[in-house]
Amino acid sequence: MDTFDPKHIYSDAAKLARLKDKKLFLFDIDGTIAVGDTLYEGSANLLRYIQAIGGRAYYITNNSTKSGLDYVKKFYDAFHLDSTEDHFITSGYMTLRFLKKNYADKKIFVLGTASFVAELRKNGLWVTEVCEDGIDCVVVAYDSELNYAKLTEVCKVLFTQDLSLIHISEPTRQAEISYAVFCLKKKKQRNKKKKKTNNVQQRHKIEAGL
Repeated sequence: MDTFDPKHIYSDAAKLARLKDKKLFLFDIDGTIAVGDTLYEGSANLLRYIQAIGGRAYYITNNSTKSGLDYVKKFYDAFHLDSTEDHFITSGYMTLRFLKKNYADKKIFVLGTASFVAELRKNGLWVTEVCEDGIDCVVVAYDSELNYAKLTEVCKVLFTQDLSLIHISEPTRQAEISYAVFCLKKKKQRNKKKKKTNNVQQRHKIEAGL
């Protein structure tokens, strides 16, 4: 069957009627239309139906281990579905946008898959995977290629450089695996001065009995 069958046992006529004129569809991937390399029954028919009516399907995922191009290849090889890179919005892609806006000319330490690191570098970001001077931001992503050497390097950075948490994505959990991506950046010196000033003022108030 090449098209979505509105008479399918799991169909809801009323819901289908409301969807009749819709052209834009947003889907999560893991646990929604597929699990691993297995497409759920009916997913392919639904996606082909959307294409047949002139609609567009986009895929939003918190899985940062793959780039858009990786997903294009996966959809073709595993699911036998055609797609283009702009169909996929990943947590890695959103992190890339954030970094280009805020750290375009800064040194960024990245813990993540080779695909994620390559995607950042391809887009002109200054990325390092070793502990060195001058790091302005640390990005930690779920890493299916994680090893002891990588853990050692990120621990060195966190223990030797003054960094604080500024952002964390909402994780997606599948089989107790979290795909969270979060960034750390250097604390600004003025924040330290402000905190010190506030502490002094608070102490003076206490001493004055206020």
